[in-house]
Amino acid sequence: MNSKIIAYTGVHGTGKTTAVYEAAAQYKKQGYNVGIIFETARKCPLPVLSLDCKKPSVHAQQWIFARQMQEEIEAAMHHDIVISDRTIVDVIAYTRHFQYRSTAYAMESMASQFSYKEVHFKMLHANDYCFDDGFRYTEDLELRCNIERIMIGLYEKLMIPLIFE
Repeated sequence: MNSKIIAYTGVHGTGKTTAVYEAAAQYKKQGYNVGIIFETARKCPLPVLSLDCKKPSVHAQQWIFARQMQEEIEAAMHHDIVISDRTIVDVIAYTRHFQYRSTAYAMESMASQFSYKEVHFKMLHANDYCFDDGFRYTEDLELRCNIERIMIGLYEKLMIPLIFE
C-alpha cells in the first residue's frame, strides 16, 4: 500500500520540508490528488529532540514511529501520490542513536513490511538548511553525522533504494 509514497529522508536541517513542498506542487500541477505527511515528530505530545530536550524518551520514539506508520497507511488509501517529510526508517535511526536497542529492533521488523515509491536522501554535506527554527536542536554536528550514517545503513539493510541528493 505504501508504494504511493515519495519520501524525503535525512537528518534534521537538510531541506526535506522544502523539497516536500516543491514536489507536492509539481505533482498537483500534473493533476494528481496529492497528500502530504508533515514531520510527525513535531506533533508528538512527549519531549522530542529539540532545543529543550537533548535525548527524547523511548516513549516519544514509539509514539513518533506509530504515528508515522499510521499516517503513511492512511494517506496512501486516500491519495494518488503521497509526499512525506521523513519515513518510518528515520525514526528507527534516531531510536538506535539514543540506544533504545530493543525498541529499534522491533521497529525494524515492522519497517521491513513497508515499501516506498521513491526515497530521496537529503545528504547532510550537500544540504545545509540548518537554521534556528526555535524548535530543533541543531548545534551538534557529530550527532547529525552519526544519525545519517545509521540511516544509510538501515536503508541498505532493509533493501530500500535511495536517491541521493
